[in-house]
Amino acid sequence: MDSKSISQIKQMPIKQLFIFAKQSFQKQYYINVTMVNEESMQGKLIKRINSNKYILEVNKSFFKIIDIKDLKSINLI
Repeated sequence: MDSKSISQIKQMPIKQLFIFAKQSFQKQYYINVTMVNEESMQGKLIKRINSNKYILEVNKSFFKIIDIKDLKSINLI
């Protein structure tokens, strides 16, 4: 995504983010997450740490801890 299209992404309601994260983790969907700081990455949620945090596998050697409260949106790929 280019920077213009990323900045136009609207903030999802927090309840919706929790639901999307839970479903994406349970069904192992590939997702695109956009953080509130406009950072964006793709991968799948491979582990739930607690109700707010998941581990996102971007590739076989790069993982990121995702805090739901730091997300702007979750989209299926």
